[in-house]
Amino acid sequence: MSSPTSGTTSSGAPSGGKASGSGTGATTGTASGAAGASTGGSVSGTASGSGAALGSGAASGTGAAAGGTDGGTSLVTPIERGTLDVYEFGDTTFTVDGTQGARITGFAMDGTNVLTGPAVNAQFWGATFWTAPQADWWTGMVPPNYAPIDYGPYTMTIGTDSSINAVGATATFATPAKQVSVTKKFAVDLSTASIGITYSMTNQGTASIKLGHWELARVLPGGLTFYPAAAAAPVIQYGVMNVQKIGAYEWYDETAFPKGGVAAKSVGDADAAMTGAWIAHVVPDPAGPLVLIRSFPDIPVGSAGTGDGAVEIFMQADGTYEEIEVHNQLLTLTAGATMPWQVRWYLRRLPVGTAVTAGNQALVDFVLKQLP
Repeated sequence: MSSPTSGTTSSGAPSGGKASGSGTGATTGTASGAAGASTGGSVSGTASGSGAALGSGAASGTGAAAGGTDGGTSLVTPIERGTLDVYEFGDTTFTVDGTQGARITGFAMDGTNVLTGPAVNAQFWGATFWTAPQADWWTGMVPPNYAPIDYGPYTMTIGTDSSINAVGATATFATPAKQVSVTKKFAVDLSTASIGITYSMTNQGTASIKLGHWELARVLPGGLTFYPAAAAAPVIQYGVMNVQKIGAYEWYDETAFPKGGVAAKSVGDADAAMTGAWIAHVVPDPAGPLVLIRSFPDIPVGSAGTGDGAVEIFMQADGTYEEIEVHNQLLTLTAGATMPWQVRWYLRRLPVGTAVTAGNQALVDFVLKQLP
């Protein structure tokens, strides 16, 4: 977010539905490496290749104790369950709510959801998609004119390939006005027990505009976040946040955050040249810690725009949730152009006995085994 107060919820969501904003983000750089995406240039026409698959490959093996995947298990049907669309496979469920901006409301293993719900914060919960720069539309909350992207209803369909497809209405925001619609496509890969997500922005206006993709995931406190360190250290834009570089990785231990103070935001970049662009977050769980891993295309340092980075971590002032965000670079879209951007989510349980401490190379090695 653009200010320390950005993580503060207003008295309820704006009219028309529950708002799903975000405090400020932990962006994790994402590149415009999706099919049809340009790398820094302008985009004209409709980009091809907007499928959700980002590639495949994960560690083999099964069982929570071994930290393996559930590859090869079948998908439980139906996918459409009332207002929710659900991928259920093995011990994992992934849930999208079309009535809430097609946000991701659940990513769970054995019933433990790693994402927050509206009981934690009525406006900023679950995982959602925004456009950057935030200054285009932010008013200290998510305004009603931005609802078609963030928290308004999306038209939901299930594809013959079992993909979950969400189509949003057009939102008009910024000065001069930008008219943008967003579609989201979710696709499960049972062979890697992962979810591929394609976010596509379309310029519905008559003039070229500049904007970027931005995904935010809100998780409960008490976890450990880490990602490959770039050459430049992350910048703490405000508040108190101790992000440590240990070895070749940046580590943030949320348990050390001073609760009851002010919100805090860290902005950095991930070194994709070393191990690919990804960010991981370990979530405490009585049955054994869970790891949420998100991979994304790399972007050049500084290309996400002023005040943003490939990866960002935001802490709500009262410590009730952490936001882990990933950004694409800012791109120019000509009138009528569509730009897809792809990310991939994995949820794993750590092998028994793995120490959840900053700098533990075993955590890094485990994450790398899950990625292609």
